[in-house]
Amino acid sequence: MRDGGQEDGGWIWINGDVKAGSRGWRRGKEAFMMRKPMLWVAACFGVGLVFGNEFGGDWALLLGVACVTLALAFFVTRLRLALAALTLAVLGWADFVIQTAIFSPRDLRVLQGPQSSLLSVLGVLIESPIKTLPKDSDPPGRPERAHARFRVRSILTDRGWVPAQGTVMVHGTGRFANAACSGMLIELTGVLAKPAQSALPLLFDYRAYLERLGIHYVLTLGSDADFKSFGASEAAASALGSGLSPAWEDQFQAWARRTLSLGLPVEDEALRLQWAMALGWKPGLNQEISEPFMRSGTLHIFAISGLHIALVSAILVNLLRAARCSQPLCGIVAIPAIWLYTAATGWQASAVRSAVMMTLVAGGWILRRPGDLLNSLGAAAFIIVVFDPQQLFMAGFQLSFIAVFFLGWTAAAFRRRTDQWFERDPLLPEECESTPRRWLRVMLRALCGAILTSSVAWMASAPLVAHYFHLFTPVSVLANLVVVPLSSLALTSSVASLFTGVWAPWLSVLFNHSGWFWMECMIRSSRWFADLPMAFCYVPEPSWLTALVAVLLLWSAGAQAPWRSKRIRPSLAIGGLLAAIAVGVEIARRPSLRIDVLPLNGGEAILVTGTAAGGGLLIDCGNPVACERSVLPLLRARGMNRLGTLVLTHGDQQHIGGAPWLVSKIPVGTVVTSVAKFRSKAYKDFVRGLDETPERRRTVSRGDRFGPFKVLHPHSVGAAARADDFTTVLSLESSRNEILLCSDLGVAGQKALAESGLLSQASVVVSGLPAVGEPLGDPLLERAKPRVILLTSAGFPNSQRPSSALRARLSEAADFVLTADREGGFQMETTADGLEIRSRAGARILLPPK
Repeated sequence: MRDGGQEDGGWIWINGDVKAGSRGWRRGKEAFMMRKPMLWVAACFGVGLVFGNEFGGDWALLLGVACVTLALAFFVTRLRLALAALTLAVLGWADFVIQTAIFSPRDLRVLQGPQSSLLSVLGVLIESPIKTLPKDSDPPGRPERAHARFRVRSILTDRGWVPAQGTVMVHGTGRFANAACSGMLIELTGVLAKPAQSALPLLFDYRAYLERLGIHYVLTLGSDADFKSFGASEAAASALGSGLSPAWEDQFQAWARRTLSLGLPVEDEALRLQWAMALGWKPGLNQEISEPFMRSGTLHIFAISGLHIALVSAILVNLLRAARCSQPLCGIVAIPAIWLYTAATGWQASAVRSAVMMTLVAGGWILRRPGDLLNSLGAAAFIIVVFDPQQLFMAGFQLSFIAVFFLGWTAAAFRRRTDQWFERDPLLPEECESTPRRWLRVMLRALCGAILTSSVAWMASAPLVAHYFHLFTPVSVLANLVVVPLSSLALTSSVASLFTGVWAPWLSVLFNHSGWFWMECMIRSSRWFADLPMAFCYVPEPSWLTALVAVLLLWSAGAQAPWRSKRIRPSLAIGGLLAAIAVGVEIARRPSLRIDVLPLNGGEAILVTGTAAGGGLLIDCGNPVACERSVLPLLRARGMNRLGTLVLTHGDQQHIGGAPWLVSKIPVGTVVTSVAKFRSKAYKDFVRGLDETPERRRTVSRGDRFGPFKVLHPHSVGAAARADDFTTVLSLESSRNEILLCSDLGVAGQKALAESGLLSQASVVVSGLPAVGEPLGDPLLERAKPRVILLTSAGFPNSQRPSSALRARLSEAADFVLTADREGGFQMETTADGLEIRSRAGARILLPPK
């Protein structure tokens, strides 16, 4: 039939070959859309959400345009599909604008604005405070810290309690961390401010993350007195009315944790991770614990997701089927159970997504309709983004739906082909096949399917993981083959323990030991896989072209046409060409020199990368806290798995205090120090450790060179009376523009540098604020004659905030003066047009070559 020219989907078969025809393609496309309509609805609606996020707009005008295009779709038959798609996109655009617009004059964004202030607020805790588990590096006696979402109802002003509405994130310690619970009606007093923004675009932006959750302010509590439960304030009672009892979810969580602890001797890491996986207990997953799972690509098992929902549903459905209940009845019972489990685990976004998806599947059972994975996926995505458009831009949403889409598209297509390898010989009667052969065929088929599923899921999520987490984890294909079955066993043990905890506690003890054993196996397996050679590596953020090529290749692998006999070679050639183009683009994106200037509240770190910088060079690293929160994430965001050179400019805790911790986290080739002697204990202890491996340390003084840098200061070998006066000052040339890096050079050091005769005209000067005196004195500026001055100042503490007089003096000496307390961090990069300077706040300066 095909040789005669039969149409197959969107292709026309002619004499064994496949040719695209306009009519065949149109009919195939329409047939595909009819089979999976919700997939296309969700895609078109999502396009509109992207436009709404980028451009905003007038929601009334957008709704009017949607009405017009919908009316046209009814009358213009030939363009009906295109107009319907346009209508959905415009509706998505309008939905995003409506959900993010300010309609009420009581909105916190109207009442508070961008400023920070100390005030009292009244409202209800949306969730119980989530405690942060102490780290090994935390000092002893540090109070427990916690955060929670808080729905504001009123704020205290000069006129008394004023109605307000909005959600804030509360950070507190002490009583707030231990006594508060979800549903409580409370009064809080603290500093209400905008969330902190990342110093550089590469780093995690807490402000942008909270805004995606609809949270625009952070309330920081200072002491236990700032937390008052309902009844402590009569004003609260009159403003808010009757109180609320603690939520049942908290009671369930406490009972479940006690039940899962029965029979276990101590609360160790395995038990806390079991709480995190079965109950969504967030404190159990801090950075230290989750890192091996991140590196092995198995962290997804701790999100309340499809695995958990499917397992709970399977247990319940199997029990009902054993009682001879019909499939519709199973669906009717399963849907409330799914949502009950989702509520009990805290309404996590991943759990809600999975619950919506499973509800659609169970709804098909009730209606006795055949299921379609991709169509159900589209319906679930559409329902979620209609009610919460910001979910589309969350990493969890994107990873979940893209992975499941390609499992239903690419993995399913390959599965249909690989299953043919393990089919029984049709000419061989079933009774003639031996039992060992039959079991071997079944096991090989299951193993092949598991490898295929793990591989496709990894390939689908790899571009997003590289974009959000800067990780490339090829070991996850193998790790998930081991860890996911182990997680199913651990989760089954936990669910069984909770089921038997009420009427048979002795059975819970057995299940708890079983769950602890499987969790311990998961921990050891993840660490073992993460420690394998080339198991993972940190990579820079891929370009959009690379991500697009990866998606296209994976999508085309699931299509039918490229695998026809006469199209395999052309398809492979095109795929190889696209991959080569993507690799070429990534190589071309790397500039010859890139400098990231990261302010650190009293210190700074300067990262120099690019082809001219070799293995990368880091100048100072801040104190231990700044090093952990900002410097190491910056190195990983730049795709650095090894640091070529670490330069310690002077013995100041705010500049080099985190060096011992940093070298324990990332291999460092050479450590460059000054000839000057510093009295800082942290500096001396670190240098003393370097003396055990003298080949790793290099001491420099005025006139020395290393890499692209020239040392201009200091030259003294004696002990430094003030560390800032003997700061190492470096210069380098980029695009024929000289850059001077002064750190927080003191007044005496500035004088010595100006009189040294080595200082030449510099296009850019980067400086911090010394502890005593002002930076960049007039003699130094007269010799340097900078065009741009970058001050790594900070908003906190006040000593690191430049005065108005200093700003005015520097503005007279340079064309541009940018300060970090206003502009954030800075990035400098060589381009074909010269040296480009960008700030976090959006300032952009281009210096042409001299």
